[in-house]
Amino acid sequence: MKSITIRNLVLQFDADQITSGSELEQAQQAIDLINGVLQREPHGLSVQIMSSGLDDSDVNGEAPADDPDWMVDRITEIIREWGETSTYELEADCSPCLYSHGNKPNTSALVEKFDLTTCLVVTYVDEIETSENWVKYEDLDEEVLHQIYDLLEPWDVENHKTRKRCED
Repeated sequence: MKSITIRNLVLQFDADQITSGSELEQAQQAIDLINGVLQREPHGLSVQIMSSGLDDSDVNGEAPADDPDWMVDRITEIIREWGETSTYELEADCSPCLYSHGNKPNTSALVEKFDLTTCLVVTYVDEIETSENWVKYEDLDEEVLHQIYDLLEPWDVENHKTRKRCED
């Protein structure tokens, strides 16, 4: 049987409704419940979620990222732990976009660097950099915060796993 690994898979569920114990125990219970349903699946897919080596660094039981204040706190926490970074260092496919206006001239404002309390917004006009401004995370709209969070959270997870491998 071919095995496919999916990294950074997020499992979101109402933990206190269907499981109990620590966050790690709740995550394992949820996986067991899902596997029970998958084993009863009538199409013979033989699908199973494997969770070997699951530890506390793999489980994040914090609030979902739908609260701007929570996202700012989480972004700050990640930067505090790992230091400032950039979309270049993260090898991001694209930078979070503050705004973009088409037609001639094409103007875009992209978030390209992240430090503890602010991010660097670079403005381009027809692909030429025209200005740089540091903007507080609190002053960004929720969509841009989501884009930043979606870049930094996997980086945080990967850094924790690297640290754990180095400790072992």
